[in-house]
Amino acid sequence: MLVFGRHRRPAGEERSTGFGRAPEGGDHEKRYRPSLATTLRFALRPDRAQRFEVISDVTVVEPITAGRGIRELRRLRRRYGRGRWRKMKGVATIRLADGRVRRAELHWDEAHGIGRKEVKRKRYPARKLSMARASRTRFAVCIDNSGYPASLDLHKIYRVLPDREAEEDGDIRIVDESGEDYLFEADRFLPVDLPPKTERVLNRSFARFGAETR
Repeated sequence: MLVFGRHRRPAGEERSTGFGRAPEGGDHEKRYRPSLATTLRFALRPDRAQRFEVISDVTVVEPITAGRGIRELRRLRRRYGRGRWRKMKGVATIRLADGRVRRAELHWDEAHGIGRKEVKRKRYPARKLSMARASRTRFAVCIDNSGYPASLDLHKIYRVLPDREAEEDGDIRIVDESGEDYLFEADRFLPVDLPPKTERVLNRSFARFGAETR
């Protein structure tokens, strides 16, 4: 008969944690939190629908927020299940669908027992982000949210931030359901030309919503 029980470690042996290693020992162990980005390395495998491949370990891993601090927490739970969700970031080398290779800052959501979900490109650290001023705010409708059901709603209008280099690469910078801007493939969206009055109303709504969630 097999008996499954808790493995007892010798006194003084360190226990591995999700953020690195912390010494055994009561309250100290419970309070342990990393003060800086860790040097943890691990493989990250985005969903195929996310259209890029991570070809290196993820390094400089750091938590962004957790639990109710995640704006799209309800969406994550509804789509993937309840769990102790936290939003993370790290740096890795990725290969895009057209063969381009980039060193990228990646953000994702993860929960124990569920895994890492919705890996998104925040920026390319080696390239200076060129957010050119636009005379008018641009908007686009999502026509493909595959791989990002918690981040994007199908047929919903999203705000577009100007990013010349992203557009040259065939990408678009979208403010998604997290309230943050990320790079997505441009063919996931259709640009929309709205009447000036409608644009003003939308801009005020975005500004008000952003202020309420800070």
